[in-house]
Amino acid sequence: MLVSERESERYMAAIARKMHSSFFELGHNSEEIVLKINPEGEHIESFWGQEFEEAFRWLFPESLNSEQSVLYSLSGNWFQRTFKRI
Repeated sequence: MLVSERESERYMAAIARKMHSSFFELGHNSEEIVLKINPEGEHIESFWGQEFEEAFRWLFPESLNSEQSVLYSLSGNWFQRTFKRI
């Protein structure tokens, strides 16, 4: 989960923290669930886009055995990124 903690969006961070705790109470572990709260973030696609590569690498590590090309959309614009295993 990726959440902003700016003043106008603090309620979302509080809800995300509760949801994060609930996952652990249900038996999930820290390898399955990640919560990232950015105090300077905004609830807009350009902010999420900055986090895309890190999230993709975490979600799909097995797909990065060599080069992996990904097509995605932000704000109605399509982008293609190529990731290399690091």
